[in-house]
Amino acid sequence: MFSFITQKTKIGLHFLLPSLLLLFILFPFLETTTFGNILIDILTSTVLIIALTAITHKKLTHIIATIFAFLAIIFNWADHFTMNIYIIIAGFLCNGIFLIFIAWLLFYNVIKERSVTIHTINRAVSVYFLIGLFFAFFYAIIEQLWQGSFTGLKEASRMEFGIIQVAEFTYYSFSTLTSTGFGDILPKSSFARSISVLEAILGQLYIAILIARLVGMHLVHSDGK
Repeated sequence: MFSFITQKTKIGLHFLLPSLLLLFILFPFLETTTFGNILIDILTSTVLIIALTAITHKKLTHIIATIFAFLAIIFNWADHFTMNIYIIIAGFLCNGIFLIFIAWLLFYNVIKERSVTIHTINRAVSVYFLIGLFFAFFYAIIEQLWQGSFTGLKEASRMEFGIIQVAEFTYYSFSTLTSTGFGDILPKSSFARSISVLEAILGQLYIAILIARLVGMHLVHSDGK
């Protein structure tokens, strides 16, 4: 049983990062059409399922993660049948909670590792992407609840009733996380600014802590030999 779980986790780790990258690459080309949005939801659902198989923790942890993944998938697909603002926000919330929960579990595994392997690198990079996606959903919630919290959003990023597509905030989130800051989308409200600054700080701290940890593991492993 343990070997099966380990094998399943390794398969999940192999596909998690490529699936995240594929979603990033295809997102801008698919977001503007109805059929494209359906494909995005298929890809997103696939990423959520793969993420579930990439974690190695207790049964309760898997149950919690599965519940949020299931709710996120249901709400994502519900967008095609209703434009209810509360369903949209609930979907953003479930996606965000699931992503940051998985990111924390993967980061915990990275910290526990005693040697640097391809799986360690895979987990570490995946965590970075998951953090960026989490903030993208968080920003979407902020803009949905307090319209006008951000300036520079393209009209193409808005659906009926002001529903915000996550693509615009994914772009903004990663430009903030990497401290690139192109300046085309800007936080206007105090709350949006505070969260943006928090993400920028977190992005820098994560890289610093990650590099220090990986170098430390490598040195310890080398000395052990």
